[in-house]
Amino acid sequence: MTSNGEPFKLLPLLTIQHTIAHSIELAHRACEHSPQDAHDVKRSAILCRAQLIYTIKLLKKIEQTAASVLEMFPDLELAIEDDEPSLAHDFFETVRKRACSSCTTS
Repeated sequence: MTSNGEPFKLLPLLTIQHTIAHSIELAHRACEHSPQDAHDVKRSAILCRAQLIYTIKLLKKIEQTAASVLEMFPDLELAIEDDEPSLAHDFFETVRKRACSSCTTS
């Protein structure tokens, strides 16, 4: 979810990836006379695709973490209202662990 509650949209990333893929295809065709250059362009295309996949996975994990935090937010408000700082601390510790987990498992 985005900050305004709408689902995160991956279409812009996919559109950019399509444009990059088309550009790399044109570069590959232009380099057909040079096997080394064609190989380098193909390797670049593979790296670009791998980076897109990694980015999408990371963004999905961030979205899941954000959604989880938003679900827990009423508990934080209640802890503050009831003057329970240890519960608020537990909330932030849980959020920190989830955020760290998302970054290390990507």
